[in-house]
Amino acid sequence: MDPLTAYARIWLLQQLEQAILNGPGYALKGQPLLAIAYLINLILAIRAARTGSLHRILVAHAMVVVLYLWRLPYMWDEDHWAVRTDLVVLVAALAVSRTAKAGAELRAAVLAEACAIVPLIMSLFYSGSAMWKANEHFFDPRGSCGTMYLTTDLRLLVGESVLLGTRAGQALLAFVAASAPALTLVVELSIAACLLAPPQTTLRRCGVFLAMLLHLMISLTPAPLNVTEYSIVCLVRLFFLVPHATAAALQDAYEMRASAKLACAAVAAASGALNLNPLGVVGTPIYVALFMLFARALYLDASTVPASSRSAAPLPAGTTYKKWHVAESIVFCYGLLALGLADQGPSKPFANIRSSHGANNHYFLPLGVLPRRLKGHPPSLGLGGGVYRVDDCNATVVNEVFPGELQLHSEADVRVMRAAGHTARLFSPAFAVIIAPFLATPNAPGPSFVKYTLPARELRRLLHNARAANDPFYLEYSHLPDYTGDGSGVGSGHAAVPSRVRVALDGRGKWTCTVLRRISWLPVGETAAECEPGELALLGPPPLWVRKLTLAWPYPVLEGEPEGQRGFCHGE
Repeated sequence: MDPLTAYARIWLLQQLEQAILNGPGYALKGQPLLAIAYLINLILAIRAARTGSLHRILVAHAMVVVLYLWRLPYMWDEDHWAVRTDLVVLVAALAVSRTAKAGAELRAAVLAEACAIVPLIMSLFYSGSAMWKANEHFFDPRGSCGTMYLTTDLRLLVGESVLLGTRAGQALLAFVAASAPALTLVVELSIAACLLAPPQTTLRRCGVFLAMLLHLMISLTPAPLNVTEYSIVCLVRLFFLVPHATAAALQDAYEMRASAKLACAAVAAASGALNLNPLGVVGTPIYVALFMLFARALYLDASTVPASSRSAAPLPAGTTYKKWHVAESIVFCYGLLALGLADQGPSKPFANIRSSHGANNHYFLPLGVLPRRLKGHPPSLGLGGGVYRVDDCNATVVNEVFPGELQLHSEADVRVMRAAGHTARLFSPAFAVIIAPFLATPNAPGPSFVKYTLPARELRRLLHNARAANDPFYLEYSHLPDYTGDGSGVGSGHAAVPSRVRVALDGRGKWTCTVLRRISWLPVGETAAECEPGELALLGPPPLWVRKLTLAWPYPVLEGEPEGQRGFCHGE
């Protein structure tokens, strides 16, 4: 089978999973045009896979870019990863079309370009995912996402009764909980290094297999951490590290006896029973099927793929395009977080990293440089204004998604995590915003309200969205001018401030903004005054380029936590 045809058919599985999971979701959220666009995208992917036509492959990839630009900024990290590798295929076709003849020569040249560039990009993605985890919160077992992942996987593998009811199980649980952060970092760095090895080498195959195992673990993790879409995106891109072997493996799959096909399908389908939710029922079987295909591909790459295919060196990639792709990926993986421009997108899945608020919890890399430098500027400046704390709110459209605590773990997983010293608390507002609000636990207004911090630009976006819902509400916020996020006192999310702002929209559409100041010489009591021009609540939404190209999630301020903003896994 021609490698590009094989790639189109494997790539189709990712588009199928996204169409099933995302299309209906957007329809239910009142975005029918986006749901239709996902259906069109799936149809284009099916046409490309059916014929293997390079033109149809490029059209389908172009549609993915359109969907990406449409959905910005609300999408998963892996969507940002996927579009960058899809762009490699598009740009490769443009780069070689001027020199290669149409037909087999053009297809071979496009494949060679992609095989020269995608491994570099994927290595950067995995290296960023590892390096950003080298922070004090990820290495704190009380709130590390790595500890949460591995302890729940261990519960699935060994069982709660063994882990909590035997000395050996308790010792194993303690060891896994303590070593999970370091182990995660080492595994991802190892993958990044191995993917840089030359084609058809044992080291490259080890990198691909290690990535396959990592993503298998993620796909089988108990809900809500079974992010199979991420695993599928990554494995599909690893095609370009073993293209000929994967094409041969897919051809073998077509030629298998019916009984063997049925057995493989049964194994894949059975894996969906481990997590009876959409990600598990739809995504896990697709990933397991791809896992079996790539396992066969690695075997063929090492043994039976014809020598002519195995030894053929890829054509040299266009130097300019290769440098552009790599440079953009470096900025994407490292630059955006260092500058504090993105909480969503760069390669830092479940890293407990803090960037966009101007804080820095990393051991040695810079984080949040621009928010920190611009915090003294007024909030009317797109990236200025510093950090604000939302102290209370009764707007349903806000409270159903922020701060986005997920309480979807099974009771057994919660007991195991707490026995391991983890708080078992997970905040991931992206789940509520991107998938559906009902996934998150609603934030209750009043004394039990879970406070959270946001940079000025995101508070402006939040207020704009709340007003657009046209339902009466109130919201109170405080400016934290000395916020550093690194401890108690004036730098923490708990910091006491002399005044706060209360905004409200009444049933007649009247918008009021009031500054409430504490009376310093009384234990209780406040004065009220109208907000002055320039107050954040009176500015309206941030500029379009800020809303489209940057995104920052809220960080909860938990009562009882000495430093306020740790002791939980912060997903995305």
